[in-house]
Amino acid sequence: MFALCLLLAGKATAAPELPSEEYAVFRALLDHGLGPEAQQVIVAETTTGDPAGILPAVKADEVRAKELGTSLELLRDWSLMNERQFSLGQGFTTRVPHVLLSDSARETLFRGDEPQQGWKLFFRKYPLAAGLVRLSRAGFNAARSEALVYLEFQCGAECGSGRLVNLARTPGGIWQINNGELLWIAAPEEEQGPPVPIAPAPKARPQSKPIARPPVAPGSGP
Repeated sequence: MFALCLLLAGKATAAPELPSEEYAVFRALLDHGLGPEAQQVIVAETTTGDPAGILPAVKADEVRAKELGTSLELLRDWSLMNERQFSLGQGFTTRVPHVLLSDSARETLFRGDEPQQGWKLFFRKYPLAAGLVRLSRAGFNAARSEALVYLEFQCGAECGSGRLVNLARTPGGIWQINNGELLWIAAPEEEQGPPVPIAPAPKARPQSKPIARPPVAPGSGP
């Protein structure tokens, strides 16, 4: 049985506040995946960190950057920005009402040994949400015209996905989805359907404390 869990690698850095440009990237990414029926989005307050865990060294950086249609410079900046975890702050906005779920609140919801029970509590508390989103910090190229973000969506003990998404900024300063790579996906076997091509990363990254991930419903993101 697949259970999505997370044990924070270290205390998240609360200051300084992330740049406004980074929040603009987050909003573009989340709003892209929110359908017209979306009423609320729940986002983990702490960023993912752990670039090596997200992208195991099964491919050379040059190869992965080429597959993403982006630059080696951007991929390496993303890795550097995510060496530590950070806390999202007041600059965070989304098209629909959002909640930043703190580490302590998440641990309270998922403190038992049964992940499914934790999810029942989660959806009881947030009935308008599709699930929980987690975001990495954004990496940028030198021209600040491209950005790279890892986005996870968790919607149950056996429901979720993780994507590395490349965004580009238009001449008018608007961030738009460029392309992305599906790194992992999880669903009950009876609901999985045909195999989904994914990068050679673990289908479910090892974790140790139940948590959740994006209100970009599975399959609706890039």
